[in-house]
Amino acid sequence: MHVDYRLKVCVVGDSGVGKTSLIARFTDGVFLDTAPTIGIDTRVKSVDTDDARTIQLCFWDTAGQEKFRALTSSFYRNAAIVALCFDLSSRASFESLNYWLDEGELFAAPSAVKILIGTKNDADVERVVGLDEALRFATDRSMLFVETSAKRGSGVVDAFQSAAKQVLLNDAIRDAAPSMTTIVGDEGDGGYGCCY
Repeated sequence: MHVDYRLKVCVVGDSGVGKTSLIARFTDGVFLDTAPTIGIDTRVKSVDTDDARTIQLCFWDTAGQEKFRALTSSFYRNAAIVALCFDLSSRASFESLNYWLDEGELFAAPSAVKILIGTKNDADVERVVGLDEALRFATDRSMLFVETSAKRGSGVVDAFQSAAKQVLLNDAIRDAAPSMTTIVGDEGDGGYGCCY
């Protein structure tokens, strides 16, 4: 299959916020209620854009446990998208976002698109982080924001497609200024590769 763009997506956040379930819902269309990821896991899915281009999203699912956080920095390299996830029913996971954001800004390229993803927006979950608060956090930091439910499948496609569209938009803007570096594209033509 022809691929026009390969985008590395680094998915970060505290352990237990539902990163693996979110990725599995997007890539495989299933809900996984899994044990915590150990180290890192990768998955790939190709999607088509409105203008008939094909984007291959390569997800790097990082462990959120404290003991693995030191490993995470190397995985930001070449990321076109950094997805910061928090559990809408966990105040602690929301308060940890500054750590994850600081790490992303330190190790990811300045041009990487950052998206804030609120997980577990399920009817049976007691929400402790309000929409206004999460939206304010994202807006203050110039991030996209989407609430999702991997269990119900809501918002998941919107989250990753909106981030990918933003990368392509940013890339088009950079193409208009030749002195700037393109961050996406096939390996070998100035863009980032998918899985390294």
